[in-house]
This record gives sequence, C-alpha cells and structure tokens, in this order.
Amino acid sequence: MARGKNSVSVCFSGSAGVELVPWGNENLISKADAQLIAAAPEMLEALQLLLPTIEALAHSPVEYGRELTTVRAAIAKATGGDL
Repeated sequence: MARGKNSVSVCFSGSAGVELVPWGNENLISKADAQLIAAAPEMLEALQLLLPTIEALAHSPVEYGRELTTVRAAIAKATGGDL
C-alpha cells in the first residue's frame, strides 16, 4: 500500500486500544480502518445486546427478518461463527 497523508501504522496494546503511529513499519493501514478496528469491540457488544430485543420483536420471519439475519451474521463474522 502506498503511504499517504491519511496512512498510519497501528500498534495494538491489549485493552488499552489502538495507537496510531504515522509512517510506521509494515502494518500500514488507513486512519479510517484503524478507527473501525478500534470501535469493533463496542460495536460487537452493542449487536450482542440488541440481538435478544430484535428476536423478541420478530414474531414472524417477515417482521425484522432482514435485521435479525444481518445482526446474527455480523456477530458470527466477528466471533468466528459463535453467536
């Protein structure tokens, strides 16, 4: 990937989150990607919290079916297939 003004290196530091280091070594990604990576744990938690509510609202596959499928798929993708 070419290095540009919006490129940073990402340093993972456990539960402390993501540190952005300009012009780092081989782990160069965009700032937007780094922000998404940093927000991913909270987004996963939010989906996991919402899943029971969406399931309770879905009285039939027609009601909230797309939303339920999308939330389940996102959780499975983020957890390696585990709901």
